[in-house]
Amino acid sequence: MERPSRTHSPRPLKTLERVFSKAGLGSRTDARSWIGARRVRVNGKIVENPDHWVDPAKDTVTLDGKPLRAPSKTYILLYKPKGYLTTWRDPQGRPTVYDLASEAGTWLSPVGRLDLDTSGLLILTNDTDGVAGDEHQSVGVAGTDSRRDGDDPRICAGCRPQCGKH
Repeated sequence: MERPSRTHSPRPLKTLERVFSKAGLGSRTDARSWIGARRVRVNGKIVENPDHWVDPAKDTVTLDGKPLRAPSKTYILLYKPKGYLTTWRDPQGRPTVYDLASEAGTWLSPVGRLDLDTSGLLILTNDTDGVAGDEHQSVGVAGTDSRRDGDDPRICAGCRPQCGKH
């Protein structure tokens, strides 16, 4: 399916399966299953294509008749000890950062990566739209440098002790 042009709209379009995963309801695989079972509607119409483009700010998406709600933004500053992987699952069964953040209650993505034998501060968040550009080289800002001095009030507001900047 061809991606619609974004030149006429400043709002980001997302595939239907991505909208479900971003809402924290399940994986993209789960979303494909719900869509294939005809349980999903966009603006009142059943959609059977998980690659269907939607505008989350404009379109109404429902699962079993219940509208999707955007989750509140969550940021966790996690100290990752050595011996933990920055990944969701490890085929070898080694511990992951998700084992340390299991009580968060929402799906979180790491901002950047730390190697297995590296310890340090790692940011986990469900605000992937807000921080995704910060770690991408195409915007000219390295992810490790973008948060070094705590200048982002979205992150710093939850820090203890308070840094005094925000």
